[in-house]
Amino acid sequence: MFFARQLRLALVIVTAVLLCGCKDPPTDGQLVLYIDRTAVGQNVSSVSLTVERVLLFYDTPPAAPMHMGTTCLAPAAHSLTFTPISEVIDTTMTGDVFVGAMNAPAGNLAEIRLLVDNPATVTEHSLERPLHPDVNCDDLNEDGLIRLVPTGTASIKIQTNTLTQIAAQFDPNRDVVHDDPNSVPGGNGDLHGGRWSIASSLNAVVIPPDDGTIIIPDEVVVRFKDGTSVAQIQADATARGATIIRSWPATNYYTFKLPNGANLQQEIEYYDGLSEADFALPNNRLQYNAIPNDPQIGAQQMAYLDEISAPAAWDHGTGSYSVIVAVTDSAFELSNPDLVDNFFINKAEIPPAALVQEGLTDFNHDGTVNADDLDADGDGFITFADLKARNVCGAASSAAQCNPLALLDGKGTTCKLCGGANHDVPPTDCSLGYGWQDGCDNDCNGFCDDLVGWNFGDNSNNPRYQMPGALTFHGTNTSAFVGAVGNNGLGGSGISWKVRILPLSVLLRDTIIQGWNYAGMMHADVISASVGFFSYLQGTDIHGCSPEAIGNTDTSGTLPINLSQDKFNAEKDRLQREFKDAVRINGALLVNAAGNCQFNLDDDAHVIEWPSYVNTSGLRVAASSSGSLTDFSAYGSSSVDIAAPGYLLPEILDNGSLGGPISGTSFATPIVAGSAALLIGTDSSLRGNPCAVADRILRNADQLSPLQGQLVSGGRLNAAAAVLNTNTTPLRSCP
Repeated sequence: MFFARQLRLALVIVTAVLLCGCKDPPTDGQLVLYIDRTAVGQNVSSVSLTVERVLLFYDTPPAAPMHMGTTCLAPAAHSLTFTPISEVIDTTMTGDVFVGAMNAPAGNLAEIRLLVDNPATVTEHSLERPLHPDVNCDDLNEDGLIRLVPTGTASIKIQTNTLTQIAAQFDPNRDVVHDDPNSVPGGNGDLHGGRWSIASSLNAVVIPPDDGTIIIPDEVVVRFKDGTSVAQIQADATARGATIIRSWPATNYYTFKLPNGANLQQEIEYYDGLSEADFALPNNRLQYNAIPNDPQIGAQQMAYLDEISAPAAWDHGTGSYSVIVAVTDSAFELSNPDLVDNFFINKAEIPPAALVQEGLTDFNHDGTVNADDLDADGDGFITFADLKARNVCGAASSAAQCNPLALLDGKGTTCKLCGGANHDVPPTDCSLGYGWQDGCDNDCNGFCDDLVGWNFGDNSNNPRYQMPGALTFHGTNTSAFVGAVGNNGLGGSGISWKVRILPLSVLLRDTIIQGWNYAGMMHADVISASVGFFSYLQGTDIHGCSPEAIGNTDTSGTLPINLSQDKFNAEKDRLQREFKDAVRINGALLVNAAGNCQFNLDDDAHVIEWPSYVNTSGLRVAASSSGSLTDFSAYGSSSVDIAAPGYLLPEILDNGSLGGPISGTSFATPIVAGSAALLIGTDSSLRGNPCAVADRILRNADQLSPLQGQLVSGGRLNAAAAVLNTNTTPLRSCP
């Protein structure tokens, strides 16, 4: 697992190099960059920039560039090139914004330069203004740079195979300025003869290494009772000097940012005691249950498909676009060529104006041009393969470029929600922006422009971006095990060759319940969750918890959440009540990772893993290798249901080819989820009956002696036996 740090939409850098320790050259360390918003903007609400390149200067700081016309690319610079992406920094919030993650040569880092290009804008009282970097470069096509300079005279040490996190301190009131002394807030900016500019240098500070705890010390999540007014909730926050940083009114969840110096436990007790509150709980970073391994690429990595009898299952069906699998994770590479055709498209959110603008004709001869005309293969579902066939795909200039990023950019606009007494009347005053975004909630589900999933971390329609420090391959790989496109001559194959994968980015405990609710609302058949966390009673022997499982490479560090008896009991109660709020997932099968700590989860008097502790009607998955549990997997004869291969598996790279290997219960989980999707695709009578799907998989597991007494099923997944329903004796009682 890598820990999440709270973020709002970022100035984002996407590199072709993964942050995973398994692939780093021996001379490299890992570098993660953030922008730390130290104040709320008074005159500007957002800043957008496109970063083209990162330059790293070692040992000796380069000469400070002049304001206009300078040489930016010094010979001593280590240049990192990547696909440029323009994003928005929300300056109505404070806190860290993720910039990017990359491999960096070991050494003493003296300065970092971000080379920026147009478009660059600042939003001043709802009006977009041009933003000019303070320094222009004569030797590059980029328009300018922003320097990240270590504070004081000390350099920043990058160490081999070590993660270094750097935050650039950014005060929008100081660092984004208008040079016209006659301008006033709300004035007309450039028309007064002046211009907005961004400072040429920001102080860079090293973020101390995480101490291993997964509790966020300055956030409290409160679930309010139905009928509590927003004014009352705001008053409750103000009374304690807190601010609301995230809210989901539909489920009455609000996340409060505590003031500096607040005692977390006291604040939890205060909010928990409010008459209008159902309960309060700490916010947790989620654990991504992946274990990196040394590179060992070979055909043996594909042996897991034979282990679960996938080829025999494919003789009876290879999947169906009628099945939706919601993958709740982080870091989805939406343009991956071996996944793109299987990413979900929200047909009801497609604005007809976009189709008319792109010249789509009335293919189905119903008298109107609408989303139904996109269905090129006539199967009743809209996929990216259909869009390519129709040559209609947002900003894509060719079929080869047709992917989710051609439809959306995640910037978002002012959201126009549905009207009417029941909030079911779509808005009509919509205007197209980038791709197919029109700023309207066309399907009246409360989410604007949710064309291809949702990012619950920054509340945007682009689930591509990862949590700071997260494994950059994680969501891409879990999606690939579910449904990388089969029989396309590229990379590998998922368990379901055809399936609609709904990518949902969830970073923290307060977002995953919302993600599951969204999945249910969008009629997902299966939810795959390779995230979670452990809590344990003080004094419990936790030697079986792998350091990688909790994101700490120092085995002497703090491991999972260490709680006293009364707090441990309270946590168990909160987890039960919290899970009940996932009211909309009833029609979907929730498949979750049991976790990478070698605990017996039957011993819930001492250790609990969330969501395994509460997901008693779903499937909780352990990781196996050669018919036995791996030495990092959790288990339990009544609390973990089934095993699936989770050791030395193939990794899918951004270009669709294979790398790796990778290991973890994170990847055993989507293998089970993909098998569930394959099963539903071959037997539609199982749709909407998650208990029946789970029972069919459990009772047809391969019975292996090393797994007897370790798991509910006593066995490892057998996809073919589940499809053929070889064993008809129920293992789980279903209504």
